[in-house]
Amino acid sequence: MRLFETLLVSSVLLVAIVQMVSSFKEWRNKENRYIGSNSPQNLLLIVSFVLFVIHFFLEGIRWQLYYLYAYLIFALIVTFLLKKTLLKNWKGLRTFIEFLNLFPLMISIFLSWVLPVPKLIEPVGEYNVGRIEKHLILEDRVNGEAFSLLSNLEENTNRELMITFWYPTYEKKKDTSWFLLEDKTTPTRLVINYLNKNFGLTMPVNSLNHAKLTKVKASLDVNPIVNPDTPLVVYTHGWPAHRHFAADQLINLASHGYIVVSINHTGLSLFTEFPDGRRVDNIPGVQLDGKTSDLMFGMAEDIDSVVRYLKSDEVKENNLISEISKAIDFNDINVIGHSTGGGAGILYCSIYQSCSSYMGHDTYGGPTLDGKYPVNFDAPAVYIYSEDWFDSSGDESWPTEIDNYLNNFKNVNTYGYYISDTGHYDFLAFGSLSPLAGRTILKGPISYEDSYKIVDGLNLQLIRDKKITFDNYPYLNSFK
Repeated sequence: MRLFETLLVSSVLLVAIVQMVSSFKEWRNKENRYIGSNSPQNLLLIVSFVLFVIHFFLEGIRWQLYYLYAYLIFALIVTFLLKKTLLKNWKGLRTFIEFLNLFPLMISIFLSWVLPVPKLIEPVGEYNVGRIEKHLILEDRVNGEAFSLLSNLEENTNRELMITFWYPTYEKKKDTSWFLLEDKTTPTRLVINYLNKNFGLTMPVNSLNHAKLTKVKASLDVNPIVNPDTPLVVYTHGWPAHRHFAADQLINLASHGYIVVSINHTGLSLFTEFPDGRRVDNIPGVQLDGKTSDLMFGMAEDIDSVVRYLKSDEVKENNLISEISKAIDFNDINVIGHSTGGGAGILYCSIYQSCSSYMGHDTYGGPTLDGKYPVNFDAPAVYIYSEDWFDSSGDESWPTEIDNYLNNFKNVNTYGYYISDTGHYDFLAFGSLSPLAGRTILKGPISYEDSYKIVDGLNLQLIRDKKITFDNYPYLNSFK
């Protein structure tokens, strides 16, 4: 829970207990005399009100605490406006009401703990982090069949991408929202809608709306540090996901001096919202029937389009992007891919032969082996899998992703691991959604902090050293 939110919850709960004790004493008072509020009670209410105002303006209110807010306002009205007139002659009833109030208050507090405002793990590098959101229109490409089948995209229309740059800076302005959207509840509503449709759940679509209050340690449109020969990191997401779902990892990489670009693969992404308000949503449950490798090839083309845009001599509409482009060492391109994005990363590195490292998080590599596209690159690579995927037996007549790694992707330059107690989404920041997320389909039992430490540590080593020199992490297991 957030600082002022925690103080507010503590003070209001104390108010409720004091009010109940006071009512009880009055009820038991043999002189039948109205005791009323005393100065300490009044002071406690005033402090609670001040904390509420600070919480309202600095942190923002959320639905889990609506009852607590209502109770505080009611207590203020009764104490300072109605005084002795309310329930004066019904002391036992007032004591009973005060006692009953504790239960919804405790439920409200419990919900605020179970569903906190997500707090992404903060970057620890030596630099502050800047952020730029870019709408890229590709005049030389059209939306392919696979992207159109998965969404409401029209086939053969110009391909458009939303991309985010995370980069090192000396400047520090205010933190930004996790998702810079007009309606910041869009991501969580669509995540819940996807889970409901694909897993037969009935979660209320607005139950995670409070995630709109989440901030990340990145300042918008600040001047980059222009260090020549800065490595480029490209993040390519899974199906369906979003370029910001792993923002914690990407921001930390930028804080260590790397330039990071995360790409929304329009049509595959859970949603893509453009600056003019248009939105392209992924359609849950669509099967591509043998076209998955074509989808991954289209994603690899997205990566190439972004790299070519950065390398081009054309004047960028955003001068900050021009400055970032000048700092990039295009001989040091590092790809991080999750799930389907991992397969796209394999194709990009194989077709364009421009990767200096590849990091696959639960790589969905099977479709790349259908023979349509080359699968062969020599760059140092790490394939790290969740325990879910490591233990999945699948159809005995069909190889698992672990089989694909051992039989097709493994070579002298690769490292293979799986993380115990993890699920497929432990490579994203979903662990920040709730302390009980490990008991749901969102992630495995491992803590958010432990899974992040492993993934982030391997990311940094591979990009910096082009090899893994330390892998003695709890929960991490190496393939022999």
